[in-house]
Amino acid sequence: MRGFPLLLSILVAAANPGRADDMAGGGAGALTCAIFVQQYKADPSFTEAFYFSWAMGYMTASNIARPDRRFAVVNSVSADVMKSRLRDYCDAHPLKRYVDGVEDLYFSLPQAPYPSATPKVPHKSW
Repeated sequence: MRGFPLLLSILVAAANPGRADDMAGGGAGALTCAIFVQQYKADPSFTEAFYFSWAMGYMTASNIARPDRRFAVVNSVSADVMKSRLRDYCDAHPLKRYVDGVEDLYFSLPQAPYPSATPKVPHKSW
């Protein structure tokens, strides 16, 4: 039950990230890197698992939503390397949001075209 107080603090912070700019989403990515670093110091394994799970979901959704029929090769580097890069990003950019670090990581990964057997996902205009 050690992670429950940390989870509660993450959820409260995510509900009110304390930024005046508009967000098109929420969750761990909406929080600042300073919050990530503070929570990581309190409980490294739980915090990293929580945030990295969010990051992988974000990168997967970004790959699916890309209209240019290309994708970032997420498995081109190990999970440990990606986690380290996200920690380094947040250490260096405490006022940025965690999602900014994830996007920095995402666009640094090798890009590849979708295989021809992959069906194109239709995009609807809302």
